[in-house]
Amino acid sequence: MSIVANTARTIPARTRAPRQPVEAALTKFASDLSPAKGQQFFDLLVEYVAATLGFDGVVVGEFTTGGTSRFIPIAEHFPSDMTARAIVKTHCDALATAVASPGVERADDGCTDVSLIGTEGRAIGAICGFGKGGSVDAATMRMLFRIIAHRAAAELEQQRAQRELGRRDALFIGLIAEAHDVVGVID
Repeated sequence: MSIVANTARTIPARTRAPRQPVEAALTKFASDLSPAKGQQFFDLLVEYVAATLGFDGVVVGEFTTGGTSRFIPIAEHFPSDMTARAIVKTHCDALATAVASPGVERADDGCTDVSLIGTEGRAIGAICGFGKGGSVDAATMRMLFRIIAHRAAAELEQQRAQRELGRRDALFIGLIAEAHDVVGVID
């Protein structure tokens, strides 16, 4: 008999039981969320956070850069309740103004915020959950949010880089289109 099998038998069932929701949540993350890219990733992300962590509504978005800071939603998952959506919108707008510090914060208004920290160490976006979010214990929620936030920040930075490349390509094409008048031959 192997050591692993022997160890598993000696651990009481009540000790192993709390791991089942964690394992299910991680398995779902690995199989459903990890392979997704772009907008599909963010759509799956909000559904995953709502279903796995037990939030009534979830929105993920990015903070605008330059000028006034705003929260631009990328994906959201809400029941048909417009009240929850209005509360979260108000909360996220206030969050963008304050540009939250890294980490998970439980706000007084029933929202849980997780900042998406970019490679430069600044908050580039956030995941906001509305409701109690009590399907898993606090330690598991922090762990899952940490994993989710890192993956979401990487995906958001990739989207930002693609938008910037598209903008620069458009500028370059415009420059080349107008540059034919400047070219001349000097003898």
